Amino acid sequence: MNLYEITQQQQELNNLLEESYGELTPELEQALELNLDNFSAKAEGYVKAIKNYKAESDAIAEEIKRLQEKKKVCENAVNRMKTALSTSMDIFGMNKVQAGLFKISLTTSKAVNIIDENAIPENYKRVKYEVSKTDIKKAIESGETIEGAEIVENKSITIR
Repeated sequence: MNLYEITQQQQELNNLLEESYGELTPELEQALELNLDNFSAKAEGYVKAIKNYKAESDAIAEEIKRLQEKKKVCENAVNRMKTALSTSMDIFGMNKVQAGLFKISLTTSKAVNIIDENAIPENYKRVKYEVSKTDIKKAIESGETIEGAEIVENKSITIR
């Protein structure tokens, strides 16, 4: 029986109990106990699966971190090699070179370098607005009505 079926059966048993005005017959009591045992066994299986997925997720996160570090090493190597090649071409006085299968050329571009952000005039700055959920929660909890926001109660599973 899957968790959905066990839950459905429990709902049916709860309805039967309600219809009998709370009178617990031996058959109903046995069915409730059996369903509780089924639920406990299924819940244990779910927790084992959750722990396995969590462990796999953690391992994947560690692998992502390792690969990001390796990517950074590769990017740094590319930058160092390009800088060395550019410096050598400058020293040789070359802007273009045919190197076997490859054509290498030095190009120039312009970029803005901000020296002091505070000295930049306001008309060249962008303001980013964001909603403060913490402040909104405090305001609502203190009795204010904030249009467009509400406090919702969430449930979560804690496994120990």
